[in-house]
Amino acid sequence: MAIFYFAMFCLLRSITYVVVDTLYERQPDMSPWQMFFMRSCMGIAIMTLHMNRNVKKETWDSIECRKSGPLVFKTFTGVSTNLIQYSVTKFIPATIISIVANLAPIIVVILAFLILKETVRKFDVLMILLGDLYHHLGGDEAAESGKATPTFPSWILYIMLFFNPFLSAGGTVSMRKMAKFSDSVVSWYLQWGTLICSIALILPLGQGFAIFGNFDIWDWLLAFATGFTSVYSETMRFKALKLHKAAALQKLIPLTTLFQWVFDISIFGIHYSWIQDAGLAYLMLIYILQGLKYAFIDSKKKAKMLAEHDLKKSMLRTTSSARQPP
Repeated sequence: MAIFYFAMFCLLRSITYVVVDTLYERQPDMSPWQMFFMRSCMGIAIMTLHMNRNVKKETWDSIECRKSGPLVFKTFTGVSTNLIQYSVTKFIPATIISIVANLAPIIVVILAFLILKETVRKFDVLMILLGDLYHHLGGDEAAESGKATPTFPSWILYIMLFFNPFLSAGGTVSMRKMAKFSDSVVSWYLQWGTLICSIALILPLGQGFAIFGNFDIWDWLLAFATGFTSVYSETMRFKALKLHKAAALQKLIPLTTLFQWVFDISIFGIHYSWIQDAGLAYLMLIYILQGLKYAFIDSKKKAKMLAEHDLKKSMLRTTSSARQPP
């Protein structure tokens, strides 16, 4: 189930990009901070309706105070990565941002090994490296030109961008330390953290909330979709990380690129170059190999281990019953 949940996280994250891009096309004057505010409000409303009277039970009672450190850290990193990603996009080409962002799975593997003491398999590392190779060679090959020039030293932006994958990876690892928390905890506090930070940016910048008065019914439906995908993508990722090792799940991250490729072609009519199509075909081959390995190697090993475990339990029962006096 962990693999299914993580695949759903990748799908919902891809849908988030599609919905946000569509909303930006319909409302070009909307700033990223206004989008964050709107998305967080929708996310909080959706979660409140979903949990109903269990809000306190799910988001407060399920948290042990002495174990709240990972939750605070995840909320901080989640909000920070969103703010950094959307602030540097105006000044740094998406190609560079994509390459740096795709370092996160490798960092997750390293942190999972050092902090969580997870066993890292060579195959998982190989799949992550092969997936990352696509982003460096095949994907996102067109770099934008004519980016705006910041009014402050540009090296500040690159430092922020450099720390982004470390923050993202740290947040992923921290979720592994919250296995006993409710599934809704991470999304709930991430929505509130984003809401507070977006207001703290909107008011000093004088952007206001008048933009939302221009929304029609379709814009509000898209706004609802941004909140829905934001909430349940994080929920799916949290459920997956509660069930499976963080390092092993990172090889599924390039699924987001595959889903995005499908949406770009089918919805936006974007045509990729042959290099990018070849790179995506290469990614699909990687996942086919992973599926074959799971079906014919991992599943057989797991079945053999379960059979040996059952045999040992049966032998222990037999030995125990034989030692009992008549």
